[in-house]
Amino acid sequence: MAELELYDGRWSGQQIDAGIGQSQTLADDLGVVVDGNKAALGADVGQFVIVKNSTITGAADGIYMAAKVIPANTAIDATYLTAVSKGGLNAIAGRHYDTLYQADTEVQGGATLTLSADTSAYRALSIVVYYSTASGANRGIFSVATAPENTLSYVPFAAGQHLGVMRCLVNGNTFDVNSAYILQANGSFSNATAIIISRIYGIK
Repeated sequence: MAELELYDGRWSGQQIDAGIGQSQTLADDLGVVVDGNKAALGADVGQFVIVKNSTITGAADGIYMAAKVIPANTAIDATYLTAVSKGGLNAIAGRHYDTLYQADTEVQGGATLTLSADTSAYRALSIVVYYSTASGANRGIFSVATAPENTLSYVPFAAGQHLGVMRCLVNGNTFDVNSAYILQANGSFSNATAIIISRIYGIK
């Protein structure tokens, strides 16, 4: 970012705006630049895109996120772009963990946990589980992708010295545990031992 490093506090807002509109300057350092309706460099889904001199119907000049892969030197339309409000850095700051569930619930026999938000807003869930008791040291963490919904996930996890497989279903505001098994030292499975879900976090 050579141009930004040279900033000495004397540039006006208009000069900065002009620099963003030029090639090989600040805009190129911030994201993939779409000039008119084409980008010299392609962009992957989720990458930031700066549109200038827009000829794209429904997409004014500004910062966007690529909604689908943008090929290099190829005309695109507004379906390739998702508007970013409050700036790209604030959009990055918004990617975080949200607590969707906070309780100590035994699920060894199956349970439906009600979450505080729809899982479709998250890329994945991170689940904290305990083996035997919530106050014990046997804790494990596993992740479940939130898409596609209504699809069973078989998730291996470790809780202390024990290995387990949890079968679960993510669906909207619910996390359904169909069964949870602890693999004992002798290799047999049992759902009679307490498995406790303590926290579920949504990952944006």
